[in-house]
Amino acid sequence: MNMNPKSKIPSKGFALITVLWITAFLAVIAGSVSYQARASLGLATNIVAGFKTKHAAEGALLLTIDKLIKRDELQSFRLNKSSFSYELDDLTVSVEVVDESGKVDLNLVSVDLIRSLFFAVGVDEKVSSSIADAIADWRDKDNLKRAAGAEDQDYVAKGLLYEAKDDEFDSIEELSLVMGVTPEIFNRVKPFVTVYAQDIGVNTDLASSTVRKAVENVVGTSNSEETSSDYISSTGGLIYSLRAKATAPSGLSTVITSIVRLQRGNTFEPFAILGWKQS
Repeated sequence: MNMNPKSKIPSKGFALITVLWITAFLAVIAGSVSYQARASLGLATNIVAGFKTKHAAEGALLLTIDKLIKRDELQSFRLNKSSFSYELDDLTVSVEVVDESGKVDLNLVSVDLIRSLFFAVGVDEKVSSSIADAIADWRDKDNLKRAAGAEDQDYVAKGLLYEAKDDEFDSIEELSLVMGVTPEIFNRVKPFVTVYAQDIGVNTDLASSTVRKAVENVVGTSNSEETSSDYISSTGGLIYSLRAKATAPSGLSTVITSIVRLQRGNTFEPFAILGWKQS
């Protein structure tokens, strides 16, 4: 049987198109697989780096705590060095240390000192007075409103879903709930307040210039040495806040903040962790 050669041309053309489509399809699949492989490798690399930086930050914190304990055993209670740095493998770790005795304790210091602190960080004098009274109303157990303060009815009137706590602050973040404390004001005062100092006064030798200014302003208005002792303390060397930051060569980092209390005379538990946060 005779066949016309021209009749094969369409078949060859269709076969060629089919091959091209299959090749293109395989190329897309290969590209997708390659992308997923790179993405998976990148994800795995980040996971490993995160794991390393986390444990490096934890290790640096423990090394720093050990230094604080050894210094404390030598009765060198004052912190002469506020930052430490470590090189762990290919990681760089920095640790900042602050003695909490140099901060204003929200639960114990006087309304006058609280007012002075807010004024020292740049808050208007009238607003500072209002916030100080509101803090006092927040932490005391009665429902008696101070002159410029805030009790339950004030929080309800503002449409908030909570009332004055009538108890101590559990954390400095709780301060942001107090009437009049805006996010901006909270961020200004946050570095200078604590709930761990457990003292009615501040150790001005360990305090920042801002806290010293607040104390000096209050003491300057007092009329006796006895009154000034209500604002100035000599305690220190027991409770510290530490911030460790571990950074990998890729730039990925882990930050851990912790509150530590040294327990003098306790051989088995020389320190206690009061707070721990990772970011």
